[in-house]
Amino acid sequence: LLHAMALRDSAGELHGAFRISEAADYFGVSTDTVRRLIKSGELAHARVVSSITIPVREAARYLAEHTTTEWVAEPGRGVPSKKK
Repeated sequence: LLHAMALRDSAGELHGAFRISEAADYFGVSTDTVRRLIKSGELAHARVVSSITIPVREAARYLAEHTTTEWVAEPGRGVPSKKK
């Protein structure tokens, strides 16, 4: 699902930008998480006065690099507890 600000050109390239809240929705995380990714340099952004936007192409790149189709249980998580 891409938001209204995300557009594809005739070559299929993504253009546009997300606001922080839109990027959070796109990633399925909180706005604080998106701000942390920006602050750490993991997610490129543009700042115009006090407005921060994340290029759609950058959001798609980040998601592709940080998404896996393989599920691995972390120790102590994702394992049903035994009932006594």
